[in-house]
Amino acid sequence: MLSNHESELESISCGVAQGSVFGPLLFLIYINDIQYAISSSNTKVKLFADDTNLFLHNRDPAQLFHSANTCMAQLCEWFTVNRLSLNLDKTCYSIFGPNHKDMKGFKLYISSKEIEHVECCKYLGILIDSDLKWQDHINYVYNKLIKFISIFYNIRTKLSEKILRMIYFAFVHSHLSYDIEVYANTTANHL
Repeated sequence: MLSNHESELESISCGVAQGSVFGPLLFLIYINDIQYAISSSNTKVKLFADDTNLFLHNRDPAQLFHSANTCMAQLCEWFTVNRLSLNLDKTCYSIFGPNHKDMKGFKLYISSKEIEHVECCKYLGILIDSDLKWQDHINYVYNKLIKFISIFYNIRTKLSEKILRMIYFAFVHSHLSYDIEVYANTTANHL
């Protein structure tokens, strides 16, 4: 009730009310069998909340794209059967490794709609580029942190070192250290 106005009651025949306490747990239980939707043994389905990622590997581009299209068809069927929808506007793919440029003629589809190929994609908060040079992620972190430079410059003489360290660890350190084991393996020039 809001301002003496009540909304109408409706039945929910499918799904969970958004924002409910048990919503995330029920969603995870609901999609728990998605790992069995794909029959390919060289494919890994990785889930994080409602993000689904497929990882495939094969040295032969034709076999790789054939497997990927088969997996996408199986995954699409699983989504349909389970009354879920795949946001095709947010669906894309990347090819990683030294020979990824040799795969330009191949296409990936979901329900006969071509999936966008991107040179860089975000996975669990880190930007992974096709060349695995990490320049996009380093630039992303740099641009996030550059705004703090002027703040630190202005407060450097006004606060104690202890407080400045607390501010640094609160706003800067986590951005630098998140996945540093991965992206700091690039060249010193990129860093």
